[in-house]
Amino acid sequence: MIESWEWEEVAGHMLGLPEETDAEVIEAELYDKCGISLEVFADVAGRLLNMTAPIKTALTDQVVQAFVVTEEYGARAIVKQEYTK
Repeated sequence: MIESWEWEEVAGHMLGLPEETDAEVIEAELYDKCGISLEVFADVAGRLLNMTAPIKTALTDQVVQAFVVTEEYGARAIVKQEYTK
């Protein structure tokens, strides 16, 4: 199960906030800009996660669906779940 702090990180990236942004600030920005709570965001994002393309992780070869961010040396999954057909 994806933890609430992981959804906070996804919301923060979506909103363009710095990584160290406090959870309360993220939730306030989410409400101001999108009119939704973090709980509603997590529900919608979780449903959208099921629509992402399956990918194989570099380290474990596990097939997952994920929201990723691009970093200096590649991509990093913010949230991921095991892919099941």
